[in-house]
Amino acid sequence: MKQVTRYRCDFCGRTYAKAATVERHEKECCQNPDGVNCFLCVHSYIGDWSDDDNRAYKDEPICRENELRLREVKRELPGREGHKSYAPLCEDFKRRPPGKYIGYLWEDGNG
Repeated sequence: MKQVTRYRCDFCGRTYAKAATVERHEKECCQNPDGVNCFLCVHSYIGDWSDDDNRAYKDEPICRENELRLREVKRELPGREGHKSYAPLCEDFKRRPPGKYIGYLWEDGNG
């Protein structure tokens, strides 16, 4: 047996093997009051969505600005090659009021 070191997010408690990984995560963590990601933006909402193959998805988080399904927008950002992120897609990120975000769904049911 080996002893291992893990690094824990100060906001949500999720653990990671590398300090650099948890540092990146904390910037986007939904529990971080200053976190920045699409799931926390006022432009996101819960709705029905269909892809290019007409597969339907019910109660999905979607961005009003570009009508993308947020679960599929994990992408590499400039200067962060190899790291995919939910950081904002657009420059119009506006954080939701505190307490409005619960997991992938919001208290009022419609974002």
